[in-house]
Amino acid sequence: MVDQCVMVSTKRSPVGKYLGALSELEPLDLAVQVAKAALTPAGKSIGKEIDQIFVGNCIPSAFETGSVVGRQIGLKLGLDVFTTTIDTACCSPLTALRLAVWGLRLGELEAALIIGVESMSRVPHFTKELRTGVQLREVRLTYELRRRGGGQWMAAICGGLTQGEKRNRPLLYRHYRCPKTGNDRC
Repeated sequence: MVDQCVMVSTKRSPVGKYLGALSELEPLDLAVQVAKAALTPAGKSIGKEIDQIFVGNCIPSAFETGSVVGRQIGLKLGLDVFTTTIDTACCSPLTALRLAVWGLRLGELEAALIIGVESMSRVPHFTKELRTGVQLREVRLTYELRRRGGGQWMAAICGGLTQGEKRNRPLLYRHYRCPKTGNDRC
């Protein structure tokens, strides 16, 4: 078992504002550009040394492909290697890193590419009402993050817990009011 792992190269894209300058870019294309930069440190290409690609992404429906995000990135990079796409909500990129480190430490991998990709500006609205048709009424659109429980989790994080609440109830089953807004959404 390997005791230490080394990051050979790290790159990131600029951080954009919600609905800002980066919102029109396809997130996969942006991820590919950043990955290409990371795979060529000091002008030397290390892409052929990659054994596996790990991608952390929690809302694949925000992308044009909408499926197998890691595989799509690998193919756009010209790397035909095994890919793993992880969805653990906000922790997805760190979980991808953790899985890669496990593989490296166990000796199953020699080199891994770890990518985190998301575009909150491109999270779709959706409705289930159109499947059977709609006649002369409004259609309700739901924001993807609401459906995934993001609002309640954020409220729980903003609200905090007293020591008594920690002992008596699990965090995710408790509904909280946000101290900033006074309602159930922060």
